[in-house]
Amino acid sequence: MNTIAEPNFRNPALANERLDSIADALAHGKQIAMVIEASSHCDLACDFCAAHSPKVPDKIFGIVGPVTKQKKHMSAEVFAGVIRLMKDQPPLKMMFFHGNGEPLLNPKLAELAAQVKTTGVAKAMTVVTNGTLLNAQRFVALAEAGIDIFRVSLDFMTPEVYKAVKGVDRAARVVGNLEECIAAIRERGLNVTVSIECKEWQDDATRDEAALIVEHFTPLIADLPNVSVRKTREHNWIEQANKEAADGAPYRRRLPCEQPFYMMMVHSDGDISMCCVDSKKELLIGNANTSESLQAIVQSPTLRAWRKAHLQADFSQLPACSQCDLASSVDQPLYEHREYLIRLIDASQPSQ
Repeated sequence: MNTIAEPNFRNPALANERLDSIADALAHGKQIAMVIEASSHCDLACDFCAAHSPKVPDKIFGIVGPVTKQKKHMSAEVFAGVIRLMKDQPPLKMMFFHGNGEPLLNPKLAELAAQVKTTGVAKAMTVVTNGTLLNAQRFVALAEAGIDIFRVSLDFMTPEVYKAVKGVDRAARVVGNLEECIAAIRERGLNVTVSIECKEWQDDATRDEAALIVEHFTPLIADLPNVSVRKTREHNWIEQANKEAADGAPYRRRLPCEQPFYMMMVHSDGDISMCCVDSKKELLIGNANTSESLQAIVQSPTLRAWRKAHLQADFSQLPACSQCDLASSVDQPLYEHREYLIRLIDASQPSQ
């Protein structure tokens, strides 16, 4: 499919499938997916980013305290800890490489992916990148290392708009890199999926950048069914959710979120958060080097309690979650089936 496509987590047709996957994971005490923050550095300054935006008043890097966030690449030692956690565990459905930074800034990214492939700790891998460094050479190296899906955040074709939102103009470079990647797929017969991503802006109907992206790339990908353009809705993220809603009232979450049941994140220093949106490390549940195993993290009292709080839509002890507007097609079904899912959490509790 080469036309604009919604992300899977927003697709209503996939809601039941995703709910079933969550129920199965809860019943068997396993994790569905994981985000690896290969780097917390970034070469852009997107104004919608919770970590690197100049509009975020409370910078997450260098916060004084026990959970200080640092700008760094994930080391081989930390990633070895991640692999250790998943030893003898069911493989993840997906391992993602993204987080609060640009993963391709880590020069060892292909080596990390190759370890995942060799050990079999995940069935598939996705890289989410801004595309500034994704030339044909890096693309082929990552594909050969085992990356299955590339999500490339182009977002804008117009240089002025790109620079206004992302801090610097890299539009032409990303477009050129994507064209190289498309050519490499065709020339080498690479069995990978590429999603060219564009933002769906809620507050500015005149920004029709998505149409420009579709117009440019449609002729280039017409014969490549695994390459498409995909739109994603702009999020407030945790820090930016403090702004007032359209009616003047502060935003407050009213439904569960899929993320605590689906995708935890390993920060570049090894700390593990319940959710990939946890820029400030307010939702820590473990550490790649000190936790016993992935199963121990999944079945920990902290994560179990936070998941039950989400199902009950009780965010009184989770202020970061209460002000986050990330939503999916599964949020309402999670609430409707909360009693059943809570029973699954209780039934899978490890014996003392």
